[in-house]
Amino acid sequence: MKCRLLFLSAAILATAVSPKIMAAQATSTNATIVAATAGTNDEVTAWAALQKSKRAPAYPAEWQTTPPTAEQQNEFRLEMAKKAEAVAESAKDFAARFPNSNHLPDATALEKAMRINAKNLGAPSTASIADAAEAPAAVDPLDVEMEKLFRDTMKGFDPAQPAPTIQKLMELGEAFQIAHPDTPASYRFLLSIAVLPGADGIAIANKVLKSSAPEKFKEFAASILKKSEAIGKPMTLKFAAVDGRAVDISLLKGKVVMVDFWATWCGPCMAALPEVIDIYDKLHEKGMEIIGISLDEDKDELTSFLKKKKMSWPQYFEGSWQNNQFVKEFGVEGIPSVWLIDKKGIVRTRDFRGDLEAEIKKLLDEK
Repeated sequence: MKCRLLFLSAAILATAVSPKIMAAQATSTNATIVAATAGTNDEVTAWAALQKSKRAPAYPAEWQTTPPTAEQQNEFRLEMAKKAEAVAESAKDFAARFPNSNHLPDATALEKAMRINAKNLGAPSTASIADAAEAPAAVDPLDVEMEKLFRDTMKGFDPAQPAPTIQKLMELGEAFQIAHPDTPASYRFLLSIAVLPGADGIAIANKVLKSSAPEKFKEFAASILKKSEAIGKPMTLKFAAVDGRAVDISLLKGKVVMVDFWATWCGPCMAALPEVIDIYDKLHEKGMEIIGISLDEDKDELTSFLKKKKMSWPQYFEGSWQNNQFVKEFGVEGIPSVWLIDKKGIVRTRDFRGDLEAEIKKLLDEK
């Protein structure tokens, strides 16, 4: 599974983490945030700690394999809600301790946003939620119905033979659209299918683009088409890496290049990382290269992680996943997202799923 970057249903994701562990993690997270942001009288340090604290909790690596129970999904939402509450309290504390700070408007806005997030995620009313100028959005019952329908059907999904489940999902999606025409949940259902391996994402995306769907859904559909159109074409990728190296994928012709969209906060990315490192160690001298597109927000933490894991390949760092230029350019809606480029510089696969080492070896054997 992936860490979703946009708005698709959380029901696609899965977890095997117990409720007790989740609750302990949430309590620990809150204490850490409060201690980190309130434990200094230095405005610069406090603001940096506050920015760091607002990252969403990473999805556990177990989410890739084991379907969740309803209780487990609710516990994870509770963890996120509690963290949002903790960040809101820290933002409020920052504003109180540094009333003349240039960051005051941002701290106030952050508190408001986190109060609303906490409420939307199911947390009880917090101390200042009534002060928020914007009421929290109500949960759409159709979204709940759609998520359950999608999750129940996905229990039979086999990546090796996706067709039966894809067909069943399409039938359910069409029926859902007829029963609930032009609703956000109906478009979310279809787009959730579009990103699955084996689905005709192009046909689904075009259908959404021609519909009266809200703009955010059309933007997501356009990103699906953008990725699909990349297959069979050269990839343009040029930047200065986090360590200062100049990177230009056009200069790597003759090599097989893996472009890896990832982040240290992404559970599935961390679960896949040992395999990626092992493949690089085995195949680098045979002509395999990796270019990392990191969606991390802290440069020092990223460079420390790269050094610790001995990841020597270049990494692009922008400091923001929301506005990352390559995420937008290549229509990446979730990570990890692995793109494979052949020796001629042509995109052969994007969002690769399967035996990565075997696929790279196959490309290396091509003349």
